[in-house]
Amino acid sequence: MPISLTPELFSRVQPLFSVQARRHLFCAGVLAGKYAGQVIVDDPDQPRSAMVLKGEMWAYLGGDAHNAAFNQALGAALAAKQFVGQDGWGVLFNAPSAAWRSVLDTLVADRLPIATPRFLYVAKVGHFRGAPPMPQGFALRFIDASLAAEVAGEMPADVQNVLNLRANSPQPDQAAFGYAAVQDQTCVSWAVVDCIVGDQGEIGLVTRSAYQKRGLGMAVSGATIAYGLAHGLAEIHWDVVSYNIASVRMAEKHGLQLCQTYDQNLIIFGQVSYLANLAWDHLDRGRFQATLDVCAQLLALENGQKYGHFLSGAAQGGLGNGEKAFFHLHQAVDHGWDDAGELENCAPLQGLRGTEAWEALRARLLGDKSELVNGGEDTAGEWLMGT
Repeated sequence: MPISLTPELFSRVQPLFSVQARRHLFCAGVLAGKYAGQVIVDDPDQPRSAMVLKGEMWAYLGGDAHNAAFNQALGAALAAKQFVGQDGWGVLFNAPSAAWRSVLDTLVADRLPIATPRFLYVAKVGHFRGAPPMPQGFALRFIDASLAAEVAGEMPADVQNVLNLRANSPQPDQAAFGYAAVQDQTCVSWAVVDCIVGDQGEIGLVTRSAYQKRGLGMAVSGATIAYGLAHGLAEIHWDVVSYNIASVRMAEKHGLQLCQTYDQNLIIFGQVSYLANLAWDHLDRGRFQATLDVCAQLLALENGQKYGHFLSGAAQGGLGNGEKAFFHLHQAVDHGWDDAGELENCAPLQGLRGTEAWEALRARLLGDKSELVNGGEDTAGEWLMGT
């Protein structure tokens, strides 16, 4: 059986993760004892193979990938949710080597990993063009206690997390920092660095959908990077899924260096969640017929109607079959799908915008709501859904 090490023994596996820990701060942070996590090994005295797990979901594999006994025992433990909790819906394996990638294909029975390519950009002094100005009509504000006087209502969760981390640290800049764009007492865009290990940090960026394409993401992320590089950080990581074109372009406009292309491999336990995420992955890559093939399995399941119909509609839109697309989209609404933001931002459906059928569907979703709210395109980091 795999064994979970006690934190004082984490140093024993550091040589197994020397490469990954340099580029993946969750891994480095757990091993350094800065962030809560688990280290699972084959032998606590002389580890040969190991997994670092943060938050019961972010996983890193190191050491000997050909350790059959460890691999078999680890797969059985994950299937039983031994390390991820009974509410865990999946595990994200980040940047495995080619050998470990082969192991993932058979790690959990009947669950092929969904591989998503990601780009890791790095900001360094000399490889960053500086912060652009804030667009007119918006205020750029550092995220600290004074922000509360300028924002009405509840803070965005990312912003509140930075406030909490800074308030509870004797050295706030080593805990978290960031900038927000404020208009009419509302945070409309924000960039935060709340994962810091040594002299490296990782940035996250969100712009509300109604405020995108105005340069806000560039301004708040540029200010945040500039602050970090001037206050003790040698590198700031910008980690983005490859098909988030807006985020990729922002990283390149900032002059950041592309230092790694890697796969994030998602293994999902539940059948509906697995099929929905697999179909969504095909859709994101423009593989519309493959999306429909997976959706056929999804629609056959009792709880698969909502996402099965939405994803079928999106795929049919990508294939240019408007009538079939709207049939499935209305069926999705009938089964509880209500994400108007997803409708507006779904690339395969853009050819249907503005039609009478589009406006009728949009009216069903919006009701009396005047604004669409979605994570949006100005994000450095995305999540697949856990349905």
